[in-house]
Amino acid sequence: MVPPGNWYIDCNLGITGEVVFTGGDVVFAGDVSTTSNAVLAVNATHPGLFPGSSPSVVFFQSGDLSKAGQSSIHFLNSLVYFSSTSENVFSGGTGAIRWSAPLTGDFEDLALWSDSPESHRFSGSASLQLEGLFFVPHGEVDYRGNGYQNQVAAQFISNSLSVGGNGLLILSPDLDRSVLLPAPGVTLIR
Repeated sequence: MVPPGNWYIDCNLGITGEVVFTGGDVVFAGDVSTTSNAVLAVNATHPGLFPGSSPSVVFFQSGDLSKAGQSSIHFLNSLVYFSSTSENVFSGGTGAIRWSAPLTGDFEDLALWSDSPESHRFSGSASLQLEGLFFVPHGEVDYRGNGYQNQVAAQFISNSLSVGGNGLLILSPDLDRSVLLPAPGVTLIR
C-alpha cells in the first residue's frame, strides 16, 4: 500500500506481489512489469479495489507496461498517458484488467492518451473491463483473446485496430463517456 500523494518511480519496477497506489498521480520513468499473481493498482482502495474519489494521472515517461501470467492491473478513475517511446503489452494469463477513465476534471472520460506508434496489446485476460476513450492516433490497438468479453464500455480511436484469437470482443461505449464523430466544434490540440 502506497500512501496517497504524487509519486515518481525512477527505475524499472517488476511486481510479483501487490502494489497499490491509493491516490494521487504516478510517473513511471522505466519499465513496469507484473508477473505471476501480481497486482498493480492505481487510485484504488484496498481491499476491494474501489476507485478513489479524485481522478489520477499515470504517466509512462519512457518505459513499457507489461502484464503476464495471472497478474492483474487496475487503473481506476485515471488517465494513463504513454509517451512516444512507451507501449503496453498484456499477454496471456487469466488476471483481470480494470481500466476506467476519470469521472470528472480536465481529463474526464479519457482513459488513455498515447503518443506511441507502437502496438498496444490487450490479450489473454479472463476479465477485461475498459471504460472511457482510448486514444492511440499513431499506433495500433490489438486485441487477442480466448474469452468472451462483453463488458467493454470503451471507445477506441486509433491508427488501426485488430482483433484475433478464438475470443469474442463486443465494444459497447457509454454514450455519456464517448466522443461522437465527427464532433462539431471539437478539435484536438497536439
